Amino acid sequence: MALTNRLRSDAGKVNDDFTQNTELRWRQVYYVFIDYRIYFYALIYTCISAVNKYLTSFLPLLLVDGMGSYQPKVHLMIVPLYVIACIFCLLIAYSSSRWNNHGYHLVLCLVVALLGIILMIALIDGGTVAIYTSICIACTGVLSAFSLVVSWLTNNIDGQTKRPMAVGFIMGIGQIGGIILPLVRFLLIYHDNLSNNRRACCICIGIITVSLIATLVLRYCLMLENRRRDRLTSDQFKREEAIKEPCDWHPSRRYVL
Repeated sequence: MALTNRLRSDAGKVNDDFTQNTELRWRQVYYVFIDYRIYFYALIYTCISAVNKYLTSFLPLLLVDGMGSYQPKVHLMIVPLYVIACIFCLLIAYSSSRWNNHGYHLVLCLVVALLGIILMIALIDGGTVAIYTSICIACTGVLSAFSLVVSWLTNNIDGQTKRPMAVGFIMGIGQIGGIILPLVRFLLIYHDNLSNNRRACCICIGIITVSLIATLVLRYCLMLENRRRDRLTSDQFKREEAIKEPCDWHPSRRYVL
């Protein structure tokens, strides 16, 4: 009940009208669950969330065991990682908005994260600077990808009810990514060598690869849909336009790639 009331209130605020257009559209709620694109967004977000949960949960452990740092210094060493990730996130967000292209920017973030985790495996026996740099690259890519997924979703989903429901849906589904934590913890403890996290990193590489492929497939599907709408005849356009509450399915709508 609280959720439906909040959606009605937000709809009125968005339309600068607190008395009209505040009805919860159940048809649009239904649209959320039959739109395959939203499931792609949910898959991408879940994969990124899984890797992010691993990095944030085991980051102090990686710094202590991989670099031999003392516990009091660990929290201070984490600060530069998040500062660099914040700067990169702002730059990538500005670039994606300026060029109106989110797909390739998200691919860039995922490639950076993938590169960082590969370096974590390759340089696990390297020096302190090498290990810290690889962890920094991985965190920068993963944390920057979060905002792009949500931004890409909200740019391509219309409807006063469909958009907030879609955001809530992928946020909720994304929490499934937390199941990686018990698995990774089991692998690390089972091998009785917390500093040797190669298997855990390999799991993260597989997850990021899945999100990378899903991003490319989703962008390709959106591009095909835009081209299809460009080739609609007048009769086809009117027929699709007549759909009740079409939201982002309106034939004049073009998806952001």
